[in-house]
Parts: sequence; structure tokens; C-alpha cells
Amino acid sequence: MKIVMLGLTVLLLGGCAGPLKLSEADWQAAPESFGRRDLIIETSLPNVVADQPAYGNYLVEISGVPEYVGHTIGHGYWHFYLTDSAGNRLLCYERNYRVSHRSVVERLVRRAQAQGESMVVVGRLKRPGELELDWIDYGDWHLDTDYWPPSLPFIWR
Repeated sequence: MKIVMLGLTVLLLGGCAGPLKLSEADWQAAPESFGRRDLIIETSLPNVVADQPAYGNYLVEISGVPEYVGHTIGHGYWHFYLTDSAGNRLLCYERNYRVSHRSVVERLVRRAQAQGESMVVVGRLKRPGELELDWIDYGDWHLDTDYWPPSLPFIWR
């Protein structure tokens, strides 16, 4: 019984560990030693724009000033651009996010853009020049862009 409880404890505690966060220098020193897919690589916007395929399907953490241009033709998802002072630009989007004019995420992106402040985005690089968002950190806010609020079931149907 003790062995079963110990195994269950190890299983539960091991499953609760979040992704391993690495600096870009640590990751580039030996990328093959981190065979896990649950890594967050802290990098810069110029490095991602210059060599996007190097990051594979890992999560990347990038900071920059957002540029929100509203819903543009040619891109059907909610999105904004992450920019830096050197002119680098990365499209950050959320496929499943349903945005409205009252959305907290959209308001914070607009606020950061208006004040010229940097925000941190975490996501996976999908197509060239595009990052699918997982979450955004701005000030004291941590916003999960994959979050879907629960719907109210209609029990009288």
C-alpha cells in the first residue's frame, strides 16, 4: 500500500510541474539535450524574426511593443503585431479567441500600444512570421488567450 501511495504521489507531483524555462543561450548551447517539448525559450524579437525555424515547436517568450491595427483583411483571427525599435515585426494571433469591444486582452494591448510599453507574449511559432499566442503578461496582468469561459447550460431544453 505504501508503494502505491508513493507512486501516486510521484505521479501527481510530476504532472504538476510546468514547462521548463530556458534562456536562449542555455538552449543554444545544447538544444538536443532538451528533447522535451514543454520548454519555454526566452528569446528576443530580432532572433525570432531572423531564424524562426530554429525554435521548432517550442514555446517562445518574447517581449516587444504591441501594434494593434484592428481586424485586417486577409487574416481571419484576432491578432496584433509585436514590434521593436529596430523595426522587427511579428504577427501574434489567437485562433480560438473571440474578441469583442469589451475584451480585457484587447484593451490591454491597446493600452500598451498607446503608452509605448512593452508586453511579454508566449506562444508557438507556426507559419513564417507568425506566433500563435498561449498567454500574455503585461504589468500585473497574466492573460490566458486560450481560455474559454464556461457556458451556462440550459437545463430546460
